[in-house]
Amino acid sequence: LVAYSFMVDALLFATVPSIGRYLPGQAGNALAGMPDAHLLAPAVGAAVVLAWTLVFVVAATVRTDRSDV
Repeated sequence: LVAYSFMVDALLFATVPSIGRYLPGQAGNALAGMPDAHLLAPAVGAAVVLAWTLVFVVAATVRTDRSDV
């Protein structure tokens, strides 16, 4: 997860900022108010972070429901 955050997220944002700004790390940077012209507005960043959180929660729930305990 850390490697993804530092490598994939940052690399995609550096090469294709129009797509990379919607990734979790860059949306979090927008929410934190980092000064970059390519980042989203803080309110939009909050919505994107919320959407990613919901995606991860749903994926974890589906994975847990399908696992044999």
